[in-house]
Amino acid sequence: MNTILNEIENLTTASLLNDKYRMQVHTAQHVILADEPEENGGEGTAPDPYELLSASLSTCTVATLQMYLKRKNWDIKLRSVAVSFTEEDNGGIKTAHFLKQIKIDGTLDEMQKSRLLLISDACPVSKILKSGNNKIDSVIIS
Repeated sequence: MNTILNEIENLTTASLLNDKYRMQVHTAQHVILADEPEENGGEGTAPDPYELLSASLSTCTVATLQMYLKRKNWDIKLRSVAVSFTEEDNGGIKTAHFLKQIKIDGTLDEMQKSRLLLISDACPVSKILKSGNNKIDSVIIS
């Protein structure tokens, strides 16, 4: 088992920092904090796991859309991507439902809107999350 973990390049590790749920997360090059909300017994001092999952989706979407907009040289500025997460129970099967709100400055025609929504769903994290029974919906707000 250790041999397999040593070969993983993008290993992320979470360690408890106290006797509750405050955690330190080590990635290949960074350290971030995580915690559970107070209603779950944590202290609410850092993002919870669902917020980190949503952050992964929003940051990947921003990067993917920014690359696309630069390549297309459209007169549009990407302001932000906000992600909400809800857990759904479909007959005893839990699924995740993500809603992405893409905020832009500028005017899009219908073709551009359609294309940005398609590119939004093509970010690598979206592809991974959608490969199971999860749903990702996107909307553009200008």
